[in-house]
Amino acid sequence: MQLGLIGLGRMGGNMRDRLRASGHEVVGYDPNPQISDVAGLPELVEALAAPRIVWLMVPQQVTEESVDKLRDLLEPGDMIITNDPYPSGVHLNDISLIAPVHAGGELIGYVANLAHHVDVGGGAPASIGAFREVFQEGVIIPPVRLVEGGRIVDDVFRLVLAQIRSTYETAGDFRAQIAANATGVRRVQALVERHGLDTVRATMAELLDYTERRARAELARLPEGIYEAEGFVDNDGYTVEPVRLCGRVEIGPDGVRFDTTGSDPQRRAPVNSTYAMTLSACAYVLKCLVDPDLPVNDGFYRLVSLDAPRGTVVNCTWPAPVVGGWETQTRLVDVLFRALLPALPERLSEGAARLLDSLKVKVHTGTPVTEVTANGVTLANGVLIPAELVVWAAGVKAPDLLKDIAGLETNALNQLVVRPTLQTTRDDRIFALGDCCACPQAGSDKPVPPRAQAAHQMADTVFSNLCRAVSDESLVDFKYRDFGSLVSLSHYSTVGSLMGGLIGGRLAIEGRLARLVYVSLYQMHLLAIHGWLRGLAMIAIGHVNHVIRPRLKLH
Repeated sequence: MQLGLIGLGRMGGNMRDRLRASGHEVVGYDPNPQISDVAGLPELVEALAAPRIVWLMVPQQVTEESVDKLRDLLEPGDMIITNDPYPSGVHLNDISLIAPVHAGGELIGYVANLAHHVDVGGGAPASIGAFREVFQEGVIIPPVRLVEGGRIVDDVFRLVLAQIRSTYETAGDFRAQIAANATGVRRVQALVERHGLDTVRATMAELLDYTERRARAELARLPEGIYEAEGFVDNDGYTVEPVRLCGRVEIGPDGVRFDTTGSDPQRRAPVNSTYAMTLSACAYVLKCLVDPDLPVNDGFYRLVSLDAPRGTVVNCTWPAPVVGGWETQTRLVDVLFRALLPALPERLSEGAARLLDSLKVKVHTGTPVTEVTANGVTLANGVLIPAELVVWAAGVKAPDLLKDIAGLETNALNQLVVRPTLQTTRDDRIFALGDCCACPQAGSDKPVPPRAQAAHQMADTVFSNLCRAVSDESLVDFKYRDFGSLVSLSHYSTVGSLMGGLIGGRLAIEGRLARLVYVSLYQMHLLAIHGWLRGLAMIAIGHVNHVIRPRLKLH
């Protein structure tokens, strides 16, 4: 059994090597009815090369549809080619090649790979442009045999290449995909010859069940509940109307259910995501929340489900254009992570303290400072912390000038005291928001924390109440919604290792993903506050400053 698992991994390495020069990805499948008895459709046994975010579920979806259409026609040495977005593909540049695996005169599985091609024809170089329907985006290849009996079907090959600008490069890439699948077929057959068909099948089944057990154990550590968020793609390429994306994540004992109900209807513009794209986004989000060593196969995907209404930008229907669907899909990933941010635990600060301690930075909590001198900092317990340089960051205090403005009520931090509507207590015509106001949280005496997300939410409430005041309508109370905390410690680790894993029913984000979320949220804040033009300019300037300024950011 162990030998079979090792063999599967080596087979993937061989396939990956065949495609490495083209930078393509490889996956492997098994259609054995003992594993999947639903119309004989294949289950993903293993993603044998590290899949990119956008492709996690795509090859499985494409393989199922393609094999279902040509199952009875496939013989040893045949390979199916397709890039058809409907009903379960992606944009036309991503072309899949699927090969059956026969051993002992019996069909035992499939191997497949998916590659992004530089051009597939259509109305613009690289097949990427502001198209109105899928027919303008390039050649559409339904599931057809490109290889028959081990030889390229010349008529099909020449017909496809005739639609493409990069004929020479694409012909080479197709041959690389064919070679990768041929290698995969040989390696699976070698496993069967060495260990026997029953052992290989049992190993595949055990791999799926093992992965499901591990995935369930990981999900049991997540906080059960329902999390929701929404976000927008700036525009659709033809109009300035933003594209609304809604994400709902329900974590329960039987898996994670994603729901995109509420997202905008599909557009006659290249921003539509297919079901396979959207399902990949959901799988990616979940994969980032569990053990990174968890295998990527159907044992994991069994616990992922998606409800994406047909005819929307996240499950478009023929003949909607899809060339820019990956951008919408990636934006949906942001939305889903934002939905999950409220589950970030208070142990975030504990993780930050552990990381700082590993950097030889000692953290004192619950210890007031009584004196700061040239020699250091004296704590309330009498301990003197020697220091040549003291950075004083004792919280938020508003400017002294606020104490003297029109007799408005302020607190000890010079913050303007406001009512739940964010109006100052002594003048209904004055609203305050952000760090300059003291606003209690609903149902609590704790003040709203001085954070960017709080200022962002307050701005929305103030805008709404100003409009209501002009229309003589009742004002609404501000309700703070905590989307979690993200912390960056310069180049040491950013957010990732500060949050650790998902432990004790709490959520954390780690690694490069956490850094991406941190940067994305900050940039979203800039765009919301300053508008798109100025916000984008500030983001560009920020990239320049990142190079020329000191790397440590002190809050």
